[in-house]
Amino acid sequence: MREFISNSERKLIKADGDPAEIFEKTPISMFHVIKLTSETGYDIQGGIHKAILQKKSLLKKTNPDAVRKYFEEIITSAHAGKGLKMLEGTGLTRFIIGDLDNRLTNQDADKIATLAENIDKTKQVRLRRLGLFYLCFKKKDAHSALDVLNYDAETKMILKGAIDMIEKINFLANTYEIKQFIKKHGIDLYDYLHNLSKARRIVYDLDDAKIKSRHYLMEYMLERGEPIFLEDLNIDKGDLIAREIVDEEKAEEMLSMLLDVVHQDPGKNSKRALILHAEQFAKNPVQAAFRKVRWIR
Repeated sequence: MREFISNSERKLIKADGDPAEIFEKTPISMFHVIKLTSETGYDIQGGIHKAILQKKSLLKKTNPDAVRKYFEEIITSAHAGKGLKMLEGTGLTRFIIGDLDNRLTNQDADKIATLAENIDKTKQVRLRRLGLFYLCFKKKDAHSALDVLNYDAETKMILKGAIDMIEKINFLANTYEIKQFIKKHGIDLYDYLHNLSKARRIVYDLDDAKIKSRHYLMEYMLERGEPIFLEDLNIDKGDLIAREIVDEEKAEEMLSMLLDVVHQDPGKNSKRALILHAEQFAKNPVQAAFRKVRWIR
C-alpha cells in the first residue's frame, strides 16, 4: 500500500494524501499502518492516528482473514511491542479479540501492557508470540477470542493447547510425569509449551526454576536413552501376537500399557521383562488397570 510511506529521517510514518479518505476506501489500511510501525519502530503522523479513531468502525465488515494476516505480521515484527500499544491506543484490538474487548478486566489490561513492554525481548516466533498474546486472558475468554480470526485448524489446536495446558506443564516434577505428558499430548506440543513458558518468564520476569528443572530432566532422559515413545520399546506388536498374548486388535493397547511400565522403570525395557508384564496384564486386568499407581512405602 503506497499511500503510506516511512520517513527514515524523521522516523515517522506519513500518509500520501488524506488518511481519512484512504481509510474510507481501504479500511484494512489501518492495520497496514500499524504493521509499518511494528517493522520500523517509527511513530505515525498525528493526522493518521486521528483518522484511525474516526474511521475504525469501517473495519466491522473487513474479512477476518485479512485482519489475522496483519496481526500475525505485527506481533512477529521487531517492534511488536510498539504495534501492540498502538492497537490498544487506537481501539483496533477489538477487531482481533471481538466482544472480549468490551469486558477486559484490569488484570487483562495489565498483562497486555506488560506484554507490549517486553515482547520484543522474545524470539520472533509466530506461534510463540501468538500464545503469549492469548495467555493475557482467562481461559474461557481466550477461547472466545481465538475464534475471531479464523485460524487454520493446526494453529488453533496449538493455541488451544497453550491456553489449556501452559500451567499444567509447570507441575511436571519428574521424568515419569514428563514422559506421560509427552505420551498423551505429543513431543511437539511439549516442546512448544516448554519454549512458551520460557518466553513468558522473560515477559513477566518470572522465576525460572521449573523451566530449568524440566530442561535438566529432559537432558537426563536423553543422555540415558530412556524410552519415551512406543518405538523406543524393545518389543513390538509382532512379538505379542507371535506369543499369542493378544491379537492384532489389542496389540497397540498392550504396547501402550508396557510403555507406562518402562516410563516408571526404564530398566524393564527388555524383551524378556516386557513379555512377562504383557502376560501378567493379559491374565490380570486389575493389575493392568493399576499399572500407573506408584506405591509409596
